[in-house]
Amino acid sequence: MQILNIIFNPVIVSVVVLCALSLAKLNVLLSMIVACIAGGIAGHLPLFGDGNHTIMALLCDGFSTNAQTALAYILLGTFAEAITATGLAQIISKKISSIIGMKKYALLAVLTLIACMSQNIVPVHIAYIPILIPPILQVMNKLKIDRRAAACCTAFGLEVPYIAIPFGFGLIFQTVIATNLSKNGMKVSVADVSAVNWYLGLAMFASLLFAVFVLYRKP
Repeated sequence: MQILNIIFNPVIVSVVVLCALSLAKLNVLLSMIVACIAGGIAGHLPLFGDGNHTIMALLCDGFSTNAQTALAYILLGTFAEAITATGLAQIISKKISSIIGMKKYALLAVLTLIACMSQNIVPVHIAYIPILIPPILQVMNKLKIDRRAAACCTAFGLEVPYIAIPFGFGLIFQTVIATNLSKNGMKVSVADVSAVNWYLGLAMFASLLFAVFVLYRKP
């Protein structure tokens, strides 16, 4: 009985539906709406009706609550597109190739540093990847760098800064966590979230070192 309660938990149902629809290549926004409705039905909520405890009322309330976050991402995306249009990233990638030369770990360190900067200092998120990475692929081939090591460095840089540092995308992410925890009865601030999230960053840093120097040291 307990297993069935876990399986049919509204959150589990919603996530499974979202994953299934995404794998079926349905539009992401439509998939999210369907998944929310499925979770509400699993939680025995009415689809429509009077009051604030219907699926559609809660769905609309959630959208309006996160409107500020969505606007922040739109503005940051616009900024990223502006940087792309200037051609600055292409100039930087060529400079990196000429400076790094044949230093394997230096290149991986630079990839990690740039990924970290893309979350907080120059918040362009992943917009830099299709512009910066292709010009240095030839250098990566010459240095015999395992692409999985480069992917780990990039993933580390894209995730750890916003998880651990309350600035740029990190401030948006940690504000969302603090706001939703507070609304559900656990009064926390962004400072409280930052105080514990650095543990996650430290664990991911240890994993990065293992991946680069042990697991993917040789291609």
